[in-house]
Amino acid sequence: MGQYHRAIRDYDHILQLAPPGQNLTQSYFGRALALLQLGDRDQAEGCLRRAIECDANNEKAREILKWLHAGAQGTPTALRKPSEPVALAK
Repeated sequence: MGQYHRAIRDYDHILQLAPPGQNLTQSYFGRALALLQLGDRDQAEGCLRRAIECDANNEKAREILKWLHAGAQGTPTALRKPSEPVALAK
């Protein structure tokens, strides 16, 4: 659990130091994921909404937000690990 607390602190630091106009989608999304791991759904929802404000096309954030509103049963596709590794371009 300490790793999630540390991740949240790191994301908070990034969000505080970011210059105006910087796209912070990934920081809000990452913070939301760490908060979900700690069971803090309310704050996670707020971060997901901010991620969507930064990038209206963030489908992963939208999917997890829908999942939260549907009662959070199972695991949303956006949080599942791929069954096979993805080859990276060289």
